[in-house]
Amino acid sequence: MSEYDLQFQADLEKAQALSLESLALEQFRRQKQLSNADNGREIGAGSTRRRDESEGTPPALPPPPRKPSRGRTPANDTSRSTGASPTRSESSDLISFSSPTSKSAPKDAHALLKEYIDQINNLDQQTEELTLKSSDQSPSAMNNQNYNQRPGFPYQPNYGYYQHLPPRAMPPYPTTPYGMPTVAPTPMPSPMLAPMPNYSYYPPTMVVQHEPPPVYSSTNSPGYPPPYTYVQTRMSSPTPAPYVGYPPPSNTTYNYNTTNLITRPARPSLYPSLAQNHTYPPLQSAAQKPANNNNNNVNKPQTKTEPSRNNAEGNNSNKSAENESNDTVGSLPKSPNLIDFGGRNSGPGSVRVSVLEAFDPLLTEQSNAEYEEANDGTNSVYDPLDLLYGETEMRDTPIYATINKKENNKLPSPPPKSIPSMPALPKRLTTNKLYDCIEKTTVRNYNSEHKAFLRMVLDVRKKFIYEDVTNPGHVIAARSGGKYPPNTSIKILVHHTHSDEPITFTSDVESTVEHVILTVLCSLDEDINEDMSGYMLRVWGAKEYLTAGSSLSEYEYVRECVRLEKDVRLCLHESSDTELARTQYDDARAAHLTLDDLLPAHTLASSLTFDNLSILLETLEGELSKAIGVIGAEGSCSPKAVFQAVKAICALAGGVETLHITHTLNAFAQACVGKGSSHVVTPEIQAEAGAYCAVSLRAGTAREAAARQAARVRDAVRALLALYARGRLLDFALADAHAFQPADTHKAMPSHRVGEATLFCIEAVHGVPAGWAHDEYQVHAQLHYGPRALHAPHLTHASRLDGAGFYPRLIFDTWLSLEDVPINTLPRETRLVLILYGRTQRAVDSQNQSNENSQQVVQEGEENGDVQYEQVELGWAAIQMFDYDGMLASGAYVLPLWAASCDRRTGPAPPAPLAPPSSPLINIEIPLYDHNGVKWTSGEEGKEKTLLPEDLPKFDSLDKHTQSQLLHLIEQGAYNKMPTECREILWEKRQYLVELAGALPLVLQAATNWYGEHREQLVALLHIWQKPSPRNAMHLLLPYFPDAAVRSAAALLVSGLPDDDLCCVLPQLAQALRYDTYDCSPLAELLLSRALASPTVAHRLFWLLVHSLPNLPQVTTEEFLGISLEENGDEPPEVEPCMTATWRYQLLLRALLAVCGENLARTLQRQQALVTMLSEVAMLVKMSKEGQRGATLRGGAGRLAARLRAEPAALPLALGAHVHDVDVKSCTYFSSNTLPLKINFIGSDEAIIPAMFKVGDDLRQDSLVLQVIKVMDSLWLKAGLDLRMVTFQALPTSNKRGMIEIVTEAETLRAIQTEWGLTGSFKDKPIAEWLAKHNPSELEYQRARDNFTASCAGYSVATYLLGICDRHNDNIMLKTSGHLFHIDFGKFLGDAQMFGNFKRDRAPFVLTHDMVYVINGGERPTQRFQHFVELCCMAFNIVRAHHDHILDLFALMAMSGVSGVTSAAVGYVRSALLPAATNAEAAAAFARLINSSLKSKFTPINFFLHNLAQMMASGDQSSSSSELLSFMPRTYTMAQEGRLVSVECLGFEKRYDPEKHYVYSLRIYRQGQTTPSVLYRSYKHFTELYQKICVLFPLAKVHSLPSGLHVGRSNTQQVAQRRFHDVQAFLTSLFSLADEIAHSDLVYTFFHPLLRDQQDVEPQRNKKGETAETENGSGSLKLSVQYAGGVLSVLILHAQSLALTPQGLPPNPYVKVYLVPDPTKETKRKTRVLKRNSHPSFMEMLEYRLPIEVVQSRSLQATVWHYDSLQENQFLGGVVIPLSSLPLREETVAWYPLEYIPR
Repeated sequence: MSEYDLQFQADLEKAQALSLESLALEQFRRQKQLSNADNGREIGAGSTRRRDESEGTPPALPPPPRKPSRGRTPANDTSRSTGASPTRSESSDLISFSSPTSKSAPKDAHALLKEYIDQINNLDQQTEELTLKSSDQSPSAMNNQNYNQRPGFPYQPNYGYYQHLPPRAMPPYPTTPYGMPTVAPTPMPSPMLAPMPNYSYYPPTMVVQHEPPPVYSSTNSPGYPPPYTYVQTRMSSPTPAPYVGYPPPSNTTYNYNTTNLITRPARPSLYPSLAQNHTYPPLQSAAQKPANNNNNNVNKPQTKTEPSRNNAEGNNSNKSAENESNDTVGSLPKSPNLIDFGGRNSGPGSVRVSVLEAFDPLLTEQSNAEYEEANDGTNSVYDPLDLLYGETEMRDTPIYATINKKENNKLPSPPPKSIPSMPALPKRLTTNKLYDCIEKTTVRNYNSEHKAFLRMVLDVRKKFIYEDVTNPGHVIAARSGGKYPPNTSIKILVHHTHSDEPITFTSDVESTVEHVILTVLCSLDEDINEDMSGYMLRVWGAKEYLTAGSSLSEYEYVRECVRLEKDVRLCLHESSDTELARTQYDDARAAHLTLDDLLPAHTLASSLTFDNLSILLETLEGELSKAIGVIGAEGSCSPKAVFQAVKAICALAGGVETLHITHTLNAFAQACVGKGSSHVVTPEIQAEAGAYCAVSLRAGTAREAAARQAARVRDAVRALLALYARGRLLDFALADAHAFQPADTHKAMPSHRVGEATLFCIEAVHGVPAGWAHDEYQVHAQLHYGPRALHAPHLTHASRLDGAGFYPRLIFDTWLSLEDVPINTLPRETRLVLILYGRTQRAVDSQNQSNENSQQVVQEGEENGDVQYEQVELGWAAIQMFDYDGMLASGAYVLPLWAASCDRRTGPAPPAPLAPPSSPLINIEIPLYDHNGVKWTSGEEGKEKTLLPEDLPKFDSLDKHTQSQLLHLIEQGAYNKMPTECREILWEKRQYLVELAGALPLVLQAATNWYGEHREQLVALLHIWQKPSPRNAMHLLLPYFPDAAVRSAAALLVSGLPDDDLCCVLPQLAQALRYDTYDCSPLAELLLSRALASPTVAHRLFWLLVHSLPNLPQVTTEEFLGISLEENGDEPPEVEPCMTATWRYQLLLRALLAVCGENLARTLQRQQALVTMLSEVAMLVKMSKEGQRGATLRGGAGRLAARLRAEPAALPLALGAHVHDVDVKSCTYFSSNTLPLKINFIGSDEAIIPAMFKVGDDLRQDSLVLQVIKVMDSLWLKAGLDLRMVTFQALPTSNKRGMIEIVTEAETLRAIQTEWGLTGSFKDKPIAEWLAKHNPSELEYQRARDNFTASCAGYSVATYLLGICDRHNDNIMLKTSGHLFHIDFGKFLGDAQMFGNFKRDRAPFVLTHDMVYVINGGERPTQRFQHFVELCCMAFNIVRAHHDHILDLFALMAMSGVSGVTSAAVGYVRSALLPAATNAEAAAAFARLINSSLKSKFTPINFFLHNLAQMMASGDQSSSSSELLSFMPRTYTMAQEGRLVSVECLGFEKRYDPEKHYVYSLRIYRQGQTTPSVLYRSYKHFTELYQKICVLFPLAKVHSLPSGLHVGRSNTQQVAQRRFHDVQAFLTSLFSLADEIAHSDLVYTFFHPLLRDQQDVEPQRNKKGETAETENGSGSLKLSVQYAGGVLSVLILHAQSLALTPQGLPPNPYVKVYLVPDPTKETKRKTRVLKRNSHPSFMEMLEYRLPIEVVQSRSLQATVWHYDSLQENQFLGGVVIPLSSLPLREETVAWYPLEYIPR
């Protein structure tokens, strides 16, 4: 026997003597005093009560710490009992024999007696715990392998431990319903008091015999599987740690102030299952009701209103009998001692307490101030009997009013030291009735984060008053970067109110807005005022204005006009437009915003309200009172009614049934059948003789036992309500809500001082879906900081589905201790992530086991055979470890489980009010490490580090090698996967890199810790670091940087973006909001501020937030600030990946609408109404039959037009696109799968604004791709490269709905190619002929060809980098101006379209021969194709220079839910950008991609297959056209062309195009023109004109032309000669007709000059195969030379004007390169051979790995040769470049003329 056990025995003996003597003495004094007391006197205003271990401690509380015994280390004392060491004072003596009244006497003469009685009752509660021990569990088993059982919890569930069965022989919990008797399990060896029926969940009540129980070996609990060896928690330690009891819950206050059966009349029940309404006795009269009936007047005369002792409804001699919620003492064990704590080798769950320590006043000290605070500040005399009504740890309870307890008497943790220390909590007042613990509230319990968000919104709104310049009230036209060529002039048309005719003039593009206004005013002869502020310029057709002080070149509208070669049309306004301005009323209203205005109302709806909860609680109280009354009268009753009442509360509380509820109902059911009264004893004083008295103990009645268990049921229900109310905004509050919170957060302990391990309990999973059918379940727990896990996963034991409770659930009841993650190492943004896995067992063949590999599941082997588990993730939950105020999470929480589709790797944890519909719930508990809580701190408070740049070492002080190594790492970018040693170098040299902005994200990523000293230094460096550009600062908003200081600095840098640039990246900034840890963040403040400063930003942000909201059904009677955000609520709800951020988006959206002003908010509401109506029309069209769709569309468009005429609105595409009507007749729909609508809106200045509305397609992909293309275009423009890019807007408005801007004057490539037949995709001329038709003049065609070349290069680069797939010829469009652009980006990032097993997209990008034909201007390669290649390479390298920004755009959208946009998308784009290559290497690589795309045969085949599919689907491939003539794109009139005087047919000529044919030359004289013009028309053209005349003028008599069908060859000279006479006759007859026919628009359109009429026709007159090239010059060669990294790189780019072969044909060129002198020819390199090309583009890289000294001593010799397979190669020229004359460290690109070089 150890010294500790010997001391414990001595304490027991002294406690017995002290208790018997003191009780006898105090009983006599008590009787004497009460007999003389005043009957009307009432004692105290309330009673205090604290939770005892035997009173049903809430489940899953962590073991509290205890102070180890003096002179011994508890961790090493393996021979000790598992009992908890009691609280001891600092005295060295175990017992102090000083007089307890030596300091001051108690005010109450019987205070000591009451205290002793209270302690005896509490001690009996301790002994009752001993009766519930299970004899088949050893101390080590009870001390929990993986904490699989709640230590010390008195209501031990029937786990089947009494049946000796193998593991998993029965479920952890019984499967019978509550309260139903079952066959008693096999009794354990220990004898039972009496046979009793066993209720499910209610184990047989056991007693502890006075003999020492047998010692059992440490085995695993049969109810659970063996512990997992890879989870090392505190209780799974091989050395059994002493059990320590639970801490009291918190300083909760109740007030028991009612009697047993006296209650309110029950309200009508809301639930049919609770229809068992009982008739209660009438209420007491006013005279009978005491003011504060605390039931403290003991032994009062029978004239009092309390019932007599023999009355079944009360017991006047015993206070616990008068109150059904008091805690009576359980039956004492049969032992000669008064208090028996069991044998020395007590079983698991027992608690050993030194009685003398609990009773000795000198060892239990508490200050008077603390005591008074615990008594709610009243001045009443302290009554120890109040503790009979409380739940408390006995050793922490003050016994005497004069005892002073030392402050900060914190006990150290038991081994291991990771278990947090738990100081004693203040007592909490209690109330007897449940309905008194809730209070109706008008103000919801908003947390500090909500309040901070409101303060932020109000502060931002105060900065933007209505009189500020940031409130213009109109939309400012978008601006774009880039420069124009010098002396660029534009044609300007300014409309004004003085005349219908606009003022037209030409101006330089750099002219200012004031200059344009002044020019207009001078033209109008207006009085010119010095103040020009009264005039404004507006974009024609839109409500967008040009601001004063700006130049025309800044605006995107002007650039688009220049690109499309259109006139710049403006309107002059003489007054300012304030339609969208905020008013003084808006300022006043915004100043009174409340959280009710900002928080989403529909997410706050709760099934548990004050009204229905009050009814439920009154029902439960009535059932409890009736049950107690029936037990008092009959001895037993059925607990079913109480069970149903509790179940109704659990149902409205989310279907959560805590284990605390389960155990208290178990105990209550036992008490209802009379099985708990034998353990209840009541002490009574029989006689008093001097200082001694005689005390007797009587057995408690069944009614007292039931009342005691009823109190515990109330406590469990209170705990459930507190759990439900946590994090929810309800209309009621708990009266004792402070009991579940830290005492004083202002005195919270700093986190850096808490070295205990992180500890939490996983109790159960509730609301299990019916579809879960796995064999077992397991929870993995990890702490995350951003996407990084702070430790390896910790696993619970495996649990099976339990269906014996109210609802099916998964019970884990496991404590996990993260020994490797102490509290003081947690960053503030840490979150706890819990992942639930379902495990299904399967048998695997041992021979094939090694071949099986599941990608979706994790398989684990069993030790006992060939058994594996398929592990599937079912969901996850998360909680932030620190709240907005920095307080560590503590207490119980209920967290929703999110689907695995919602990525759990990025933070923060989803907010508490947000939960997916019908999701399971997991309840956990985190201990309170300090009674005042723990607050996060980065280090010692008030010691922030400050650094100055001059105090840091300079980068130049590093050695050259280190400098080059660091610069190389920085050049690779933040997305480069660096090895560990490189990260260590960056971290080590961080102080040297503060002057390099690009090193900032790398250093932050290299940081290993974000707490304490490391974080302080990083934050100090962040303040002085060289600031990156605003675009590059967006990288710091990624989830990899959750630290608040980093994100605040990033938001500050991003605020430097102009409004238009901010709008370009606004989708990414909106997504970055989801990565902020708290709602009130600097980024949210930035977005709200910029939205108030710019209506355009507010408009874009509004729609981004709207379509970011998930597709959830909305309350039918609710609108969101007048806007119905849900358009398709009838669809089944889905858990979308972006749903975790819904709360934050709703919060910011409501804040935006609340502060943006009434005018702008009304505009946004009208836009939403417009979208809603368009959705209805689109759905009606889709549901209509094919023949009725047109009529349905016209009807819907008519209703839409009427709505717009009544309330004009702005289109969602642009706030300036203000529309007031619809052109109903021109509205149509496209015949694709989704049947999108084409609506022609009528906007400002009666301009037609076409738009497409689509239902059924997710436009988020299109929106993202178009955004990235626009960003690339802006980068090209800023670099001086204008690729004439045409983009459009695609705006998703909600789930699979959106609006798309329509580009006018454009046609699909399929429509162009099919004009040449179904096989037009294989021909070269369709695009060239189509452009020539729409650009008849030479100048127009040259511009169109230049536009085509530049735009084709831009989209080639963009589609390659973004991996755009599904590129058939209906997804490529061409404007008549030559601009090529792509549409429909549903397949991107390499997601190729499949045609069965055939991959349709095989080329890097679309580049076909008909496109190259336009670029070259013919079949032969020309210098224009070289220009195209260079444009592609330049564009590619410009994007590569900003690769981090492009990757940021995708990385920030990785959690947006856009299909295909994941973290893998970033890797795809990065690999396409070739980050490791130099510019020359990247240019050569892209040139190879051009060659590969051009040579691909799959692209035209894909086009042909699509043509065939469309023909089969539509029935024909002809395109409907409204043109008068097929070869003329437009209609021309006599007014435009000039009156025809005469037309003569001169003759015919032979052409090849590509087939031989004949054209007729016409000489035309026009009125007013002295020089005639010559046109060329074919006979086919004349026959088309003849047919058109016959159709339009059927009575006209014109010479007929044969149809042209001949037997044999028709393109012969004889046929052409015969047709020549028919053409002459036709022209003569035509001009002899009336002017209505001869001078009609049809005739003038026919005789309009075409491009081929003005071109040089000499090449066309030659036979097929002949060439017009006559180059005989020596030509030139373009080279790029650079030395880097020890390698000389020579890039052979192009050659031009190479000499023809002796046969007059283009050569087959190739290039040979030497570094001369080189007598051995070791440096010989050569390119590939290109066939028949006088202007070849080689684009090949040649490399030499030589020292720089050797390279500088040599010359580069490059020679061009013609390859001939039959004879010797022909020398075409060469160039010799001395390398010493070049700056080799820099890239040198130049053209070198080819000369003769002697060989």
